[in-house]
Amino acid sequence: MSVPKRQLIIAALALAVIGGGSWLFLRRPVAMVYEGKTSREWALRLLSSDVATRDQAAAAFKAMGPQVVPDLRLLLQTRDSFFRKPVWLAAEQMPSRQRREVLAKTGKFEANTVRRSAARALGILGPAAEPAIPGLARLLRSPQYELRWEASAALGSIGKAAVPELVRAVGDTNFEIIQPAIAGLGNMGPDAEASIPTLRLAMDFPHFVVRTMAAYSLSAIGIAALPTLMDAAENGSAIARLAAVQGLEKSEPALRNSVPALIRLARAADPAHRRCAVKALGRIRADSEEAIAAMVDALNDPAAAVRMAGIEALGRVPRRAVPAVPRLTKCLSDESGEIRQLSAGVLGRIGAPANIATAELTTLLNDPLEPVRATAKEALTRLSPAEPPSQK
Repeated sequence: MSVPKRQLIIAALALAVIGGGSWLFLRRPVAMVYEGKTSREWALRLLSSDVATRDQAAAAFKAMGPQVVPDLRLLLQTRDSFFRKPVWLAAEQMPSRQRREVLAKTGKFEANTVRRSAARALGILGPAAEPAIPGLARLLRSPQYELRWEASAALGSIGKAAVPELVRAVGDTNFEIIQPAIAGLGNMGPDAEASIPTLRLAMDFPHFVVRTMAAYSLSAIGIAALPTLMDAAENGSAIARLAAVQGLEKSEPALRNSVPALIRLARAADPAHRRCAVKALGRIRADSEEAIAAMVDALNDPAAAVRMAGIEALGRVPRRAVPAVPRLTKCLSDESGEIRQLSAGVLGRIGAPANIATAELTTLLNDPLEPVRATAKEALTRLSPAEPPSQK
């Protein structure tokens, strides 16, 4: 058999396969059309390099709304035609002209591009895309990097309903699945509150990127995750402590906008939550009247840890802490030596307005603990330029 004849046979087979594939393609459900373009065409425009084109496509999906979700769910399942691979392999044996003709009719391998664009469109729809959660969850476990991250972003945009799937993915053993899942939870913000225990466990993950991302996502959740971050920063493993500190640093801007919520948390039933809230108020140096009042109230708390948190917080805003002087003075006789020492130090930083505490500070010059005596002496020096009374 001559070579040209063999090539003609291959070409004929290829075209037959293309025809079979086209027949199957034509059996697909009719897609939704908006302003002359199908949902698939609009989705692919979301990946355009042109900003105006992307914005136009995003606006189209917002206009189509929930009605386009069934189309996008189907697009998530897009697979390259079973017939394309053998055609492409056969085309490699053809002369260049015939190869170009066959490949032009066959089309490119583009399933991943379509699936990625569908996920992005679902992310634009947000909570309305809830029916697509199972498909996005499968895409989250794709071997393709871009698909995993696009799926996680879409799930994050959907919100609370997607938390269980993302939590399951964080529990995976594959780092490449865990990482985008954590990012998706972080994108949800407060809606991801149910994931706090899972993210806390992730802060002990061997890979530092996972730990860092878990802490960041906790900080993005906000006030509800604050006790977890603070506990990890103080009591967690060495690697979790480092991640938690980074998370707290990232959360400070959000905390500054959440002072009322922190003040409410400072009155919570759980002393650990009260302590956490007061420490956070001090951390951001909140100095409103309400914030100072919450710190002062903490000095009366039955839990020593909360009282200490209140003293430390007031020490960060000494110029606004004058209303706390009477209560700080009472703390100079606290049964806890650390509280006596901290109170003396804050009174010293307040300066002259704390002169009413002079007698009590003088008494501390005879305290059984040397650090307390030293701090009281320093405080008396700050309260008055004169030499403090001699220790008896």
